[in-house]
Amino acid sequence: MEGLILLRTSHLPEDDRSEICVSSPKNFYIDTYSTLSIDGGTPYIKNDSLIKQCLKKEKIIKQKSDEHSRMLFPIFSGKEIECIIDIHGFIPTTDLQHIIEAIVNIYSNFLSVLHDNEHDTLTGLLNRKSFDHKFATQLNNLSNESHFDLPDDIEQRKTHNENQAWLAILDIDHFKKINDGFGHIYGDEVLLLFSNLLKSTFRRDDLIFRFGGEEFIVIVNNPTNQNSFNIFERFRKKVQDFEFPQIGKITVSIGIVKIDNLTPPITLIEKADQALYFAKDNGRNQTQSYHELIDSGDIKDKETTDDIELF
Repeated sequence: MEGLILLRTSHLPEDDRSEICVSSPKNFYIDTYSTLSIDGGTPYIKNDSLIKQCLKKEKIIKQKSDEHSRMLFPIFSGKEIECIIDIHGFIPTTDLQHIIEAIVNIYSNFLSVLHDNEHDTLTGLLNRKSFDHKFATQLNNLSNESHFDLPDDIEQRKTHNENQAWLAILDIDHFKKINDGFGHIYGDEVLLLFSNLLKSTFRRDDLIFRFGGEEFIVIVNNPTNQNSFNIFERFRKKVQDFEFPQIGKITVSIGIVKIDNLTPPITLIEKADQALYFAKDNGRNQTQSYHELIDSGDIKDKETTDDIELF
């Protein structure tokens, strides 16, 4: 066997790329595929003709010539192909192929159970039930990144400053009017299309949750407040400019807060919620940063307010 590569596929129809999850040998994928620019340290490849066949036909694809052989096994999560095992230089016997297929099917069933437990049925986004675990992992990663054996090392401190995460709460404006005026079927279509806009805007490593009803939470890794603010502003404008079938134009209000591993998740959500409701109360269709609102005096620090109320 020349090499084996595990690809994680995109669920967006317009995204003609896959992410490299595993490559054995380690750099085998570099000489095998047409690699794309690296996004956040994650290597991606442009889907070739066999990968496209595997995705389209949703079955095992084989290719054999005098010089090369290749076999692709699709791995499903629910009804979608989550991953593809791409084996080069090896065509198994019929019995061995059946064994590989059985192992792939077992793993696919395992992924499907995990997917159904963690994802929203309508939109396919992560659900509220999975939020605590995913967020705890995010906080743990930040905590690990904040520990250095050499605290005086400038480069390490610089790297730490770049490892920051932000939480945003997004709420579709006047969503009740959509349900009341057009019916819940069209309301569900808006949620689906809105979710697709989220998936196409944010990176695969970002966490996107449907938190409940028309409310969503997004967690992104980004170095600065301004960069994060601009990311969510671009998304807000993307929603504003999108034409929703039958409904027309809708807008979204967004509140963001910087994540730190010393603040409980519930407090961070409350802070993002404060920024969100400031946006709602001041015209909607805008992005507001909790920290900027505190600095400007437009809202008060809830933790400080709560401490005062205790005495």
